[in-house]
Amino acid sequence: MSHVFFRVDADTKIGTGHVARCRCLARELVKKGIPSSFLMAGGKSPITESLEREGFQAFTLPEGECDEADALTAFISSSGADRPILVVDSPRSSFYGGDFQEGIRKRGVGLLMIAFRSEGHFNADALHNQNLLALEEVYSVEPYTRLLLGPRYVILDERFRRLRDSRGDLPAAVADRLFLFFGGADVSNMTLKALRSLAAMEQPLRRVITVVGPLHGRLDEISAFARANPALPVDLHINTPEMPRLMTEADIAVTSGGLTIWELACLGVPNVVISTSERERIHTPLMEKRGGCIYLGHEDEVAEQSIRAAVSGLMANGKKRHEMARAGLELVDGRGTERVIAEMLKLISDAPTNERKGSRP
Repeated sequence: MSHVFFRVDADTKIGTGHVARCRCLARELVKKGIPSSFLMAGGKSPITESLEREGFQAFTLPEGECDEADALTAFISSSGADRPILVVDSPRSSFYGGDFQEGIRKRGVGLLMIAFRSEGHFNADALHNQNLLALEEVYSVEPYTRLLLGPRYVILDERFRRLRDSRGDLPAAVADRLFLFFGGADVSNMTLKALRSLAAMEQPLRRVITVVGPLHGRLDEISAFARANPALPVDLHINTPEMPRLMTEADIAVTSGGLTIWELACLGVPNVVISTSERERIHTPLMEKRGGCIYLGHEDEVAEQSIRAAVSGLMANGKKRHEMARAGLELVDGRGTERVIAEMLKLISDAPTNERKGSRP
């Protein structure tokens, strides 16, 4: 029986986008009768608990010095799966080394690497990088490595594909519903900074759909600000499963530069982006060059006045919003998950059912 294992991490430093992406894949695999398990460093957390509530197995791995390829393959072997696939979605540098990747494959486990950079040599069975920069980079890979590069392979919840056609063209009138989200952790509390900026706007907003993730540690500050500023119509959602629907109810957005920018692009929602990680600082300007967002800069460089000016300008410019919406829809068609799943099924079908020794051809 085939089984997919996701080695994925989530914490206040890297956020929760890695888990969200893998959860999308796991949901689609279940529909095809293929079970999934999540293998995560650290102890129990709101993330592991949410995975278990959804019916997935979530195992926590001990921290410390060890050969992770040995540890992972030993765990996978104990599951009894005869066609196991390991998906690695983590920025840990140890996963990018050839020793780790070859250590997985030589023990008979198929390997899909969800990567964020092109340095080094990849000998995984498949390599995925959905960012625009991936289309410009040169990857050192084995002849058998399948390349899944660029927005064509953006992994999204299937609801985004279903909802993208329901929005229609953006109206020419001033937009007044805003979606606000800075990832699952938002360590710098950019959510509060953006709310302070919006509270000082001259143009009234009808609704500020504000979402905070499961690892946000300063929710009390956001709640207190909303109570102290009743004129700002904050609609607060905490770790909600309704992100796709909430995004469709917005005219524009203010967010960080992670997975959210692809979700909003798929729905055609014009987005003002502030990067909150070095990776976002690199990738987001490429999205702006393609017309899919307005990039204000990194979190420590953006003043409240800049946020306010960008939002006010976008609210008043229907033509600009329409152009950005079209650019986003053209970049992300919502079928990236289907394409990645199809490649994963090929890996499973290609894998022999007996225990494999040595590297595969």
